[in-house]
Amino acid sequence: MNMLKTLATRSRLARSALVRRIPRDSGRHLPVPVSASASAPALQCAAHRAMTRVHAMPTTSVRSFASTSDSAQALDDENRFLELAEETLEQVVEWIDGIEEMLDDSDVTLSQGVLKIDLGPNGTWVLNRQIPNRQIWWSSPISGPRRYEFDAEAGAWLSTREKAELFESLQQEICDATGISIHS
Repeated sequence: MNMLKTLATRSRLARSALVRRIPRDSGRHLPVPVSASASAPALQCAAHRAMTRVHAMPTTSVRSFASTSDSAQALDDENRFLELAEETLEQVVEWIDGIEEMLDDSDVTLSQGVLKIDLGPNGTWVLNRQIPNRQIWWSSPISGPRRYEFDAEAGAWLSTREKAELFESLQQEICDATGISIHS
């Protein structure tokens, strides 16, 4: 029963305004009373302090895990990126126009920045814009996932690993999967 009282007191103290969080890098990890009150003496017990350590969680920027090449940074303006990505996806749709008539069970759709190229039994490719990363992401039944960033010098979307150009990669894979050669 004594243990339950201790847990209830600890929980109440952790939620109360009497305890403030100390950043980890300060070297102190124990709750510190902000003002004196009837509950404050409970914080003075060393055993109680050891049981009620409050640690500040370190914060990590999600952006630090994303690729940030110079070419992606050239598209810092979100509106410019959206314009360029949408234009590119529309060009792909125009470029493969007519493939639906050539292949049964095929469908090409572009909606809200996601381009789905379903070529029936030959596979499905998905290209979509990733606004936070300023990239076009690609999913392919042949090569798997890829990420493309716009290279301002080349004027093209290049994969982050192989530096392969988006249109060339798509042309090659559709030809390999269907035997249909698409020319711009």
